[in-house]
Amino acid sequence: MATIIAATWIGSISVLLWGTLALVTKLSGGDIPEFQLMAMTFGIAFLLMCVRWFRAGHSGARYLRQPLLAWCIGVGGLFGYHFAYFKAMALASAVEVSLLAYLWPLFIVLMSSFLPSESLRKQHIMGAMLAHPGMLVVDRKQQQWFCYGEFRRLSGCL
Repeated sequence: MATIIAATWIGSISVLLWGTLALVTKLSGGDIPEFQLMAMTFGIAFLLMCVRWFRAGHSGARYLRQPLLAWCIGVGGLFGYHFAYFKAMALASAVEVSLLAYLWPLFIVLMSSFLPSESLRKQHIMGAMLAHPGMLVVDRKQQQWFCYGEFRRLSGCL
């Protein structure tokens, strides 16, 4: 039971951090260059992990023994994602960037149906259909309300 509670707390904190990333990035006013912003955020994360390792009684060196491919994918993926995110935040509004950046969980769910012994279930389709109207309402450049015809057209693409 303790691991379930710990996992729930970790997940809740992750959602809170992801939710505040756009706010904190925009509050910086665009005065901090993207590479410096990445160095600062990754540095803070590293310091927090050092505190965690210290409290657990080890140095964290055992986590450094990973295959080269894991390092390349992990560091390259995190670096590339955050660089693109911070660059996009400097060039576009927070709403548009967040909308685009947070569609990836939807695509993960939909693409997971192609994995072995997985299938596209009714819940997956309903979740995707619920995501589209929300996306359209947020992304409308004109002051027109969402209409049913757009929803049918987009849901047909699924």
